[in-house]
Amino acid sequence: MDEAYAASSNQPAQTKDAAEAAGWKTVIGSYECSAFMARVFKEAFEDMDGETDLYIAEDITRLLKGDFFTLLKSCCPEEHHLHVHIGIDLREIEKDISLFDSIYHQLNVFLNWDFHFYHMDELMHRNVILMKHHFALQYALDHDYRMDICTCIRDQSVLQNLCDKLTECYAAKSPLMMPEKSLGLDEFGFRNLFYASGRFQFFCTNGFEFLLPDAAFESLIAETQKNHPDPKMIYWVRKIQLSWTELLEKSEIHFLLPVSSVLKYIENGHITFTDIDYNLSIDERKMHAEQILRTMKRNDCIQIFAMKDTGSHSDFSKLSFYSNYSSAFLKKNSQMVSPETSRFYVIKDRELMALITKYFEYRCQSDVCQFYTADDVATLYETHKTLIHKTMELSAYNQF
Repeated sequence: MDEAYAASSNQPAQTKDAAEAAGWKTVIGSYECSAFMARVFKEAFEDMDGETDLYIAEDITRLLKGDFFTLLKSCCPEEHHLHVHIGIDLREIEKDISLFDSIYHQLNVFLNWDFHFYHMDELMHRNVILMKHHFALQYALDHDYRMDICTCIRDQSVLQNLCDKLTECYAAKSPLMMPEKSLGLDEFGFRNLFYASGRFQFFCTNGFEFLLPDAAFESLIAETQKNHPDPKMIYWVRKIQLSWTELLEKSEIHFLLPVSSVLKYIENGHITFTDIDYNLSIDERKMHAEQILRTMKRNDCIQIFAMKDTGSHSDFSKLSFYSNYSSAFLKKNSQMVSPETSRFYVIKDRELMALITKYFEYRCQSDVCQFYTADDVATLYETHKTLIHKTMELSAYNQF
C-alpha cells in the first residue's frame, strides 16, 4: 500500500478537474474531507450494480468516535448490500465496555450490510478505506478522530494493487465475527451443540420464541410443512421442542427483553423460531404467557430483565444475541432485511464473545433495566391481564 500511495502522491500539482480525471485527489480540512467523502460514497453507490466489498483497515471504535458511520448513513441507500470488513480493537472495549453500545447500534442501523470483524493488530495505522472496483481512501485522523487529510484514488491500476494487498491481508486473518445465511440443520452442527449447555444469556428483540406452549408448536409445525416441505426441517422443530422442554426446566437463563419488543410481540405475536417466521394466534399468546409463568415458578434460575428503550442508542429492535458462555451468535430481524443479506452473525472469537456477554450483563445492571422474579412477573401479568388481552384482541383489527 505504501507503493500505491507513493504512486499517487508523486505526481505534479494539477487543477481540480485534471486531478480527478487522473484518478486521484487530496483534500485537507475536516469539513472538506467530510463533504468530499460523502460525495465519493454517493457516486459509488449510484454506480453500484449488485453487492460489493468495503474494506476498512481501521479500528471501528476510532471511526465511531469521529462520526464516520453517521456520514456513511447519510449517503447510503437502503437497498445496497455490502460486505464490510473492518478491524475491532478488543483492548479498547475491555477498557470501556460501554463502547460496544455504539457498535451494536451501528449493526442495527446497517442491518442489510454484513459485517466481518477482525483483530486490529496487523491492520492498525494502515488508514485505508477501499470499496472494491470503485475507490480507495487514504486518510489521517485529528485528535477528535475526524479525517482532516484525505486522498481518494480511482486510478484502476493503483486501485487494483491496493485491493490485492488488502484482500490478501484479510484472507490471512481469521474473522472474529462473520455473517452466515443459516446456522444449519446438521446433527452435530453449530445449533445442536449450542443448546447442549446449562447456562444461557438471551437478548430477544424479535418476539419471544422460548417457552412456547405445545399448541403453538403444533401450529408452527403445520405452517412449516406448508412453507418448508423439507422433512429435515420438521424433524428439527420437533427435536428442539423436546430438548427445550427439558433445557428450560433446568438451565440457568437470563432473558434481556426490550420493553418495545415485548409490547410489539403482545400486539402481533411474531417470532422467528430458528429460521422460521411465525405469528402466534391470540389464544396461543395467552397460553404462552401462562406457560412462561409456570416454567419460571418451577425453575428459579430463569431471570428476566426488561430494558427501557431510552438513550441516544436505543434502537435495539433488529438484532438479537444468544450466548451459552462458550459460543454465541446474533440473529437479525428477518422481516427487516433483504433476501441476499445474511440473517446471522456467528462469534468466532472467545474474547469477543466474552466482551459482548459482559456488555449485556452491564446493560442488565444499568438504570434502564428492571429485574423480575417469577413472582414479579406473575404479579405484573395479573395486574395488567385485562389490558394485555384487549391489546391482543385489538390487534386482530389492525390491518396496517
